Amino acid sequence: LVVIDEAHMYRGIFGSHVANILRRLFRLCYVYGSSPQVVCCSASIQTPRQHFSWLVPHQSLQPAARTPSDDPFPNTNASPEITVIEQDKDGSPCGTKHFVVWRPTPPPVTSFDPNEPHNPDLTGSTIFQSAQILATLVAAKVPTIAFCRGRKLTELVVEYTHNVLRRQNQSHLIPRVKGYRGGYSVESRRAIEAQLFRHELLGVVATNALELGIDIGSLECTLHLGYPPSIASMWQQAGRAGRSGHDSMAVIVCFDSPLDAYNTSLGSAMFAKPPEPVVLDPTNLFVVKQHLQCASLEMDLLSPRSGTLDIDRIKNIFGSSLVLHLIQSWELQVQFAPVTGYTLPLYVPHIPPQRFATLFVYVNSVDAGGETSFPFATSSHAVNRSTMAECNQGLAVPPVALQAALFYVQTPTMEVDEMASHGGCPPRGDNVKWGANQFMWNADAEEGAAVWLDST
Repeated sequence: LVVIDEAHMYRGIFGSHVANILRRLFRLCYVYGSSPQVVCCSASIQTPRQHFSWLVPHQSLQPAARTPSDDPFPNTNASPEITVIEQDKDGSPCGTKHFVVWRPTPPPVTSFDPNEPHNPDLTGSTIFQSAQILATLVAAKVPTIAFCRGRKLTELVVEYTHNVLRRQNQSHLIPRVKGYRGGYSVESRRAIEAQLFRHELLGVVATNALELGIDIGSLECTLHLGYPPSIASMWQQAGRAGRSGHDSMAVIVCFDSPLDAYNTSLGSAMFAKPPEPVVLDPTNLFVVKQHLQCASLEMDLLSPRSGTLDIDRIKNIFGSSLVLHLIQSWELQVQFAPVTGYTLPLYVPHIPPQRFATLFVYVNSVDAGGETSFPFATSSHAVNRSTMAECNQGLAVPPVALQAALFYVQTPTMEVDEMASHGGCPPRGDNVKWGANQFMWNADAEEGAAVWLDST
């Protein structure tokens, strides 16, 4: 079972990457015969069926010419059925929600003379009036969470709220009003969260860090500095209160901005609007290219066992040569050199014992002349210390068409590391296999050690 909570957050380029990660996960599940069920949760999404169908893998990895009986495992990624539970069947506790839109009145202009000293009246600002409202709710013992658009606003509202409580002789309530934002230490954030759950705090001023994933039944009111950036965000923030099933209130304090003025002019129609559509594109070529590189390291790209991909579509992503981009491109070297340790195919002297490794990318399946294993080598190539050369780390090996080859290292004591071997068979027809070799010794490379090569 795979559970995707707050599924509407997986949108845009971030959602496209997550969708490709899910496809890689399902591809590996398919190999091991697993068919996980996916549950997506979201309370603020306009087209859930369309969004889930893009987010969750649903296209078959098998070519149309193959039949299910040809595959060693059932195709677990072919067109899953999507069941949507509509909002009228929502079982989450929620009472009636009352919205209050507060428009601060700007202070009157007393003079237009630029030479007169300017004494700004902060009492009419959105920040100060939000602090007054929060202090009033805290004094009335109404648990409230206030949402701000940035860290600076968060600190200002907390400071102003403390000042208002101090002037109202409510200093004993100051410790029960705290801020919550990014930049706090993990210990501080966890301590504030624990105080929230223990009902020790009456007021929390936060950024959208607390917009999702918080379920505190004691909250009765949400305070918003300005309209939230989207309809979905507005309902997510307002939904933090009233989760015990009782009525709740959401107070929106408007900024002096055209957008807030327009939203206010809509009146109750503003709250009848559906959430914005969620858009992502898991077929984005720039995104798919990166994930295909990762998938090639996880398992063969083109194999009946792992599911095949449309070679024409791959050519559209990587150009005329898939392998040229996967192995020779500098982008792949930079991203995966720390993982695979790309090296030039030269002997490496004076390094600690390691295993020999070979990276192959196959553009044809086993049936078409792809990977097989050879148990023995038929010829050997002796290593002479005088012919060893330094190896440049971080340089990718140019793609080379290989014949059948098996590499492994034999120590001077004639002990062979069977786990260090990797083999292949010659290509047939137009099918080409490309390889990038990394030579690593499983023993010190003394004179007389041999690298065995089967070139038949």
